Amino acid sequence: MTVRVARLFALALLLVVAGQSRSLRAAQPAAVSPAAVAVDVTVTHTLLNPDGSHAGPSSSPTTFTLERRHASSGWTTVLRYRAAPDGALPTPLDGARVEYADGARGLKVYANDGRLNTRLSQEADAGLPVFDGAARWLDALLADPRQGDDRRLALRRAHGTPVGRVGRLDRYLSRSGGTVTEVLADRRTGVVMESSVARDGVLQQRVRFEYAARPDGSLFRHTIRTEQATAEGQERSMVTVAFSNLTVGSER
Repeated sequence: MTVRVARLFALALLLVVAGQSRSLRAAQPAAVSPAAVAVDVTVTHTLLNPDGSHAGPSSSPTTFTLERRHASSGWTTVLRYRAAPDGALPTPLDGARVEYADGARGLKVYANDGRLNTRLSQEADAGLPVFDGAARWLDALLADPRQGDDRRLALRRAHGTPVGRVGRLDRYLSRSGGTVTEVLADRRTGVVMESSVARDGVLQQRVRFEYAARPDGSLFRHTIRTEQATAEGQERSMVTVAFSNLTVGSER
């Protein structure tokens, strides 16, 4: 398996888990538990210089549809990768379909001709994560504005009381040894807008979230931007994950 394909697999599984940390997932409770959920996902990777300028061109976007389906046997996650754009570096996942059932030991990858790709399909020693229907999967995508008190309580349990404000955002801080975690959350709705982790005074990761209001009043987390320190410590890696065409309660 190539490094790029391995990274795409890891990213896909991260999206299925749907959150940056346990405390952030707990702070974003979903209001529904539908029979099916689907969302289009576009992932772009960019290298940044220390001053924030681009260190090089962004990678070609990777786009796929991520679905959660329910059947008599339980919940299944399906990822349908789009074909790579012209001129992009191809991967075995272009046009492929990845499937796994909650608790299954491994996942299956089907090529764009529908045949099982035995090389990319993987077996696992332990069962894959089991989520509570679709609600857990929606935790990091939808936030009910009526659940602001619950989100703030979850943040206080994880990080203590706010230590101040940054504009209209409450600022939470928690420390573990030389590691400091900072979370900025909207004061009214309690949704997390930014989180960062510094170790020994050096920023290791910063994650920013963007939301849009849906007709039902819920907040759709449509963009996640993650900046990560590279091993060399000079350039930073930025991954932008954009969600669109969210469908709740019906299959595509």
